[in-house]
Amino acid sequence: MSAQDSPTVETSTTAPQTSPTSTQETNRAFKSWALENSLKRYGADKWGGEFLGVNTAGHLAFRAPGLPEVDLHKLALVLRERGINTPIVVRFPSMIVQSMKRLHDAFIKAANEANFAGEHVGMYPLKVNQRRSVVETVVAAREQCSYGLEAGSKPELLLAMAQPVIPGKPLICNGFKDREFMRLAFHAAELGHEVVVVLESVREVRRYLEVGQEQDWQATPLVGARAKLYSRGSGKWQSSGGELAKFGLTTNEILEAIRQLEAAGLVDKFALLHFHIGSQITQIKRIKTAVREGVRIWAALRPRCSGLRYIDLGGGIGIDYDG
Repeated sequence: MSAQDSPTVETSTTAPQTSPTSTQETNRAFKSWALENSLKRYGADKWGGEFLGVNTAGHLAFRAPGLPEVDLHKLALVLRERGINTPIVVRFPSMIVQSMKRLHDAFIKAANEANFAGEHVGMYPLKVNQRRSVVETVVAAREQCSYGLEAGSKPELLLAMAQPVIPGKPLICNGFKDREFMRLAFHAAELGHEVVVVLESVREVRRYLEVGQEQDWQATPLVGARAKLYSRGSGKWQSSGGELAKFGLTTNEILEAIRQLEAAGLVDKFALLHFHIGSQITQIKRIKTAVREGVRIWAALRPRCSGLRYIDLGGGIGIDYDG
């Protein structure tokens, strides 16, 4: 509603007169009351992070750097006027972009402090959310934030293949890879994507070589190996790491995979070492131990594999969901 459309407010001549000073004090008191009580009621300062808070009117509001504040209470009223009733899902793409940028900047800062000369490339796992609006937001921001895509299934790989090609931003293929999945990976490379097929078993090594021969080695994707570390994570999912883990290749199996690639004249395609020690890790020292072991393997393989340039660290820090 524009200012011209606003209704005229008439004041009674018998209303008590107040001074400008007392009116300002009343307004300040009301704003203070609304803010303090709303903060206590919503607890937004505890769970809202940098995006959600309470404004001076006492309403829940969305905030993002460089963008105007969005009063969610007023937004709900406007939607109701348009005939849209609750429950309503409101999506803020800027939240995705800001989170991607914050994570990327944190790695860059840490790299500068440690005098690390390598490049950081974040990966967006498509299993997290395949909604079109989300994927398009991530893809639009991935060049400025240096992000690639990760596909763990055939539908996710098809979704990734449909996205614009951005040079230097890999498309990593994880998960179980049957012959059809492997063929899709070769087609994705033919479209121009920098595809990296992460091999997790000796069988997948053979499958990669067989499909490559079928395709006559046109637009061959890069390969990586998921290492089965001796180091384990901590917490509920620690069994996904360690020497008894279900997924990954032992050191001897990685060497056997490299021998097979050498025999096929494709050892220069070996570009990535991946390891994953579990999710919801509760102890930082477990991550440090795993990284040291993984880096030692990478350094030992590097003289033999001239194309090896990526270390793909998997796993997640435990989140305190209880606050």
